[in-house]
Amino acid sequence: MDAKCDVNPEILQEAIKQVKKIGKEYSEGDLQAEVFYLETSRPRLLKNAGVNNENYESTGKIEFDQQRVSCMPEDDQHIISCYLSAKAKIHFLKHSVADITDIRLRQTANDALLLGWSCSKMANVYGISERAVYKRKKKALADIARTYIARKTTFF
Repeated sequence: MDAKCDVNPEILQEAIKQVKKIGKEYSEGDLQAEVFYLETSRPRLLKNAGVNNENYESTGKIEFDQQRVSCMPEDDQHIISCYLSAKAKIHFLKHSVADITDIRLRQTANDALLLGWSCSKMANVYGISERAVYKRKKKALADIARTYIARKTTFF
């Protein structure tokens, strides 16, 4: 499925909700804080799980030893799952925004999703109406949501 093809409007709306949720978690720093905490305060847990971030930047994939994780206590399994999910969300959001070809839409998506700016703040900064910003944001969200659907992205 191509990221630009038409999809069921109900599925698209649900994907837009998920993208907005990920954007809010990112802009509020929740995702980064979770990753930072585990990488700095619980590195042994990640090491015991066999977490390998070597190819993360290029592929968004994190390798880990599923067998070792399955033998860990349930709380540790949950922590590893949350870590993998947070890393996947960060990668998806950053790369999906960067992949938007229209410069204005990309800037709007960046400011709205990664920085958490409101439409009124963007309107003031860009020097355009809030309605124009809202339309750009809506189109950018739809583009990212189509990518979300096309990749059949799930975050644990």
